[in-house]
Amino acid sequence: MAAERVDEQLTPARRALTRVLLLASLAMGLSRGRSLLPRTPQDQQLITAGSGAMGAVAALIAEGAVALLSRALGRRRLVAAAVLGAAGGAAHMAERRGLARGEAAAAAATGAQVLGAAALGGELGVGAWGRIPRRQRNELTNRATTAAIAAASAAGALRSKLAEPSDLIKATILYDRLPTVSGGEGSLLPLQHIDREGRKFLGCAPSAERIAEVIGEDAQDPIRVFAGIGSAETPQERAALAVAELERLGGLERSRIVVYCPAGTGLVNPVAPEAEEYLSRGDVASIVVQYSQKRSLRARKDLEVAQETFGLVLEELGKAIGGGNGKRPEIVVYGESLGAWVIAEAIAAGGAASIRGLGIDRGAIIGVPFPARLKLRRVRDAGEPLPEGVAIHSSLDELVMLTPEEKERIRYLVYTHPEDPVGNFEGTSMAWRQPGWLRKGSRHPRIPGGMRWYPGITYLQLLFDLKNGTGSTGVFSAYGHDYRLELPALLRIAWGHPDVSDRQLRGIEDATAASAEEQAQREDRARVGVRTAR
Repeated sequence: MAAERVDEQLTPARRALTRVLLLASLAMGLSRGRSLLPRTPQDQQLITAGSGAMGAVAALIAEGAVALLSRALGRRRLVAAAVLGAAGGAAHMAERRGLARGEAAAAAATGAQVLGAAALGGELGVGAWGRIPRRQRNELTNRATTAAIAAASAAGALRSKLAEPSDLIKATILYDRLPTVSGGEGSLLPLQHIDREGRKFLGCAPSAERIAEVIGEDAQDPIRVFAGIGSAETPQERAALAVAELERLGGLERSRIVVYCPAGTGLVNPVAPEAEEYLSRGDVASIVVQYSQKRSLRARKDLEVAQETFGLVLEELGKAIGGGNGKRPEIVVYGESLGAWVIAEAIAAGGAASIRGLGIDRGAIIGVPFPARLKLRRVRDAGEPLPEGVAIHSSLDELVMLTPEEKERIRYLVYTHPEDPVGNFEGTSMAWRQPGWLRKGSRHPRIPGGMRWYPGITYLQLLFDLKNGTGSTGVFSAYGHDYRLELPALLRIAWGHPDVSDRQLRGIEDATAASAEEQAQREDRARVGVRTAR
């Protein structure tokens, strides 16, 4: 056969190198397909290089398998490759019929398919390699080399971006803090023990004058409390200090207390507390107790500490409120990303009884990570009772279309965009198993139409979607893991603010966007100052 005649002209090393080049180039091409979020050129360089490396490894394994099997088949390499390809096809059929159950079986089935495609497709490609003009072959080789060189440069930029953020920039910003936030004179939580995110949280509270200007009604200064990692040694001590500070500032006299469960670095989406302060005309106290100073990608191992901290804050609040006189303030919880995972775990673990036991009246968990979404789904499918008033939605349009009575019944909003990489990232199993949300019949219209699943490659793309989704940009959107644009409207419905008009809501949306722009300018000025000092 022609393929085998060409094959005979290649040395084993040359044959292996040709197969590696072909399959690496194919994988690099597939890596440029769409995923959930747009990618930077540097990200694409790394994804392309990583995919090329996976293609090269698959090629080497396939080359070894073909060589080994061909010895038993009279050195007929194409026949050996066809046998491996047929085995891959059988694995594909078994998977489609649901016979590959369990992670090990799914991984084996995918491995067989990749090996079969790399063996048969690679063998045919090697046979056709000699017919490709030398100029085009050189171009393929040059592209692979260029991708590897570009990836080395991009890797350095990626390491810098994923490094733990420095305090130098945000911690040097001077804020005009309200007298109703912690960290001031006589505070139980001195500012010197608060890091960048805590200072930002305390410094960005709108004044009563600003709230009145936006809402057009009388308002009061909101209360904010932040206990950082450096504020005390243990979660128990930090929670106790935070609640004591809240009480010192008069937080128990407010109509509502919002407990924010932060992300890994201590970050609270600034739009959430600010929007609620406008919606409530300042009659609200907000409390945050930090449990980590790591980015959420690295802080997942601190989930138990986060859950413990969350429970301790609510426990301390319950004791403080129980010992007071008069009307009890409403207790509300908010979590986003890793913070949402913490609250979702509490709901999944104890259902309605857990929420009642913690004394939570309302809640919003936004951008829920996949493991927590899976737990909530299992609780629902098992028929266990979820708290009354739980509403699970994925778009603001769904909520807006509800009747006033349906909106009034909402007490706990679970809200995640269909294309949110945090909500869709299933973990390493995505390297060998197609996720359900990419399967035909279950793909949401908001999932990019051109997105396809390729073993290993899609997992790598999703890792970068995860990285990019948990960062922030200057422009608000309602896509991916960005909820800033929708939060004022979401909280108006979820936290019961029917007295806020559409006109007032538009004013709040404009005000929160303006605050974000102002903070970005502060950080730019601080960045220049730090560079000058260096």
